[in-house]
Amino acid sequence: MESPPEQTTAQRFQISLSRDLGLLDVTMIGVGAMIGAGIFGLTGIAAGEAGPVGLLLAFFFNGLVTSLTGLTYAELGAAYPQAGGGYAWVKEGLARIFGFYAGWISWFSHSVACSLYGVLFGTFFAELLELGGVSFGEETILFGLTGEELAVKVLAVLAILTFTIINVRGSSETGLVGSIITIFKVVVLGVLVFFGLRALQNIPNWAD
Repeated sequence: MESPPEQTTAQRFQISLSRDLGLLDVTMIGVGAMIGAGIFGLTGIAAGEAGPVGLLLAFFFNGLVTSLTGLTYAELGAAYPQAGGGYAWVKEGLARIFGFYAGWISWFSHSVACSLYGVLFGTFFAELLELGGVSFGEETILFGLTGEELAVKVLAVLAILTFTIINVRGSSETGLVGSIITIFKVVVLGVLVFFGLRALQNIPNWAD
């Protein structure tokens, strides 16, 4: 009686796609990724630099590019429903080495974005705490940083660690938290748009 053939290393360590996310989770993660966090931190700066018309044009073209990117991801995800994402798609369409480059570039860009989002969260949360009566102080405390600067960095690190733990725990937890955050972002943006449109109706006519 012949013994069964031994599995190769590739067969024993084959990576499969974990299907723990529902349609709502996947949709919210995609929408959250397309919205990003820069809209909360850079809109005021962009409005001051480009003016209202320039800002609206920037939002329009950004929405157009983002929509095309989302449709591309949807088509490729349906055509190649395996683990790997952009790495797998580039590897299938081009040489394997380009998939390697795409994977590392994706990892690096997401790492940079994660750090920027962490700093943005730390900045806003520190200001929120100060509005609530918490004082961090302006004197230098550690490594040449003031109390406020140190608080921002500590809050940023804590935020990044929190989401890292959530991602490590599993895709279902990631989907749940991602859905909650995305829904919250959409609601906040909806409130801002609502009050912004109302404010446009009450612009004083200084010529009178």
